[in-house]
Amino acid sequence: MPIRYIALICSFATALQAADSFEAGPYLLHLGSDHVTVAWQTGRPTTGRVEYYTQPGQQSAVDSPDDALRHVVELRNLKPGTVYHYRVQSGPQATQFFRFATAPAEPKPFEFAIYGDSCTEPETHRKIAEAIAKAAPAFVIHLGDMLPQGDKGTGWTEHFVAPARELLASCPIFAICGDDDRAATASYAARFGLAADHTWQCWRYGDAEFFALNSNEPLAPDSPQGRWLGEALAASRARWKIVVIHEPIYSCGRHGSHDGDCQISRFPKRSAVRQVLQESGLLRTMGAWD
Repeated sequence: MPIRYIALICSFATALQAADSFEAGPYLLHLGSDHVTVAWQTGRPTTGRVEYYTQPGQQSAVDSPDDALRHVVELRNLKPGTVYHYRVQSGPQATQFFRFATAPAEPKPFEFAIYGDSCTEPETHRKIAEAIAKAAPAFVIHLGDMLPQGDKGTGWTEHFVAPARELLASCPIFAICGDDDRAATASYAARFGLAADHTWQCWRYGDAEFFALNSNEPLAPDSPQGRWLGEALAASRARWKIVVIHEPIYSCGRHGSHDGDCQISRFPKRSAVRQVLQESGLLRTMGAWD
């Protein structure tokens, strides 16, 4: 099965205008064939609701009933390979309707976008996000370094959500923690719907399965993340197994050092990761940094 991807790995006010009460979002997470998660943040505590439909007049809704600043709502029992329209309400305010498509039930060719290291260039990030949105991929992967180094989570809106607002409202994102995001790990986990002590994940789309690692955490075969990766790769029945990680195993850039015919990354956990991947017969890895 051919897979095309848009590679935008780089060192670097959209048409969407949410109501004043919306500080960040909405953005889409955890896409599957029968589910997706909608997240957003408001400037003051409110209740929330997500309304969605496939055909006008056949609207469904899921409530976020507690007064809160951050809302995370999972839409379940969706139809595979189907376009949905949705909007978010918080208090009396509501966004416009956006659209997303669930993953197909059967393998078929698809496109996804991948980029990273956008932390210090919000204007460049905005231009990249707009280009990706026009391409309308099935989903997008961000390879980490979403915040400036040392930021503990105060810059999410300025550096990440606002520049990519239009893209994130219609294209589900899978985001990976980078070394510059280390200080904001707890905030990162909460914002992307992950457990604070389990900031790695995998997902299936068609005949491909993706395994997203946190290169800030131990990756030796006997570490929690290393054991999870080995077991997840062994259990996968996907034709394409793709590991994505912020700090790459090989690099031809400034983080690489020459070793024979290969540029070996200076990433200190490289040997541990490579051991797990070689034992699994992995087909693809994708990384950022350079």
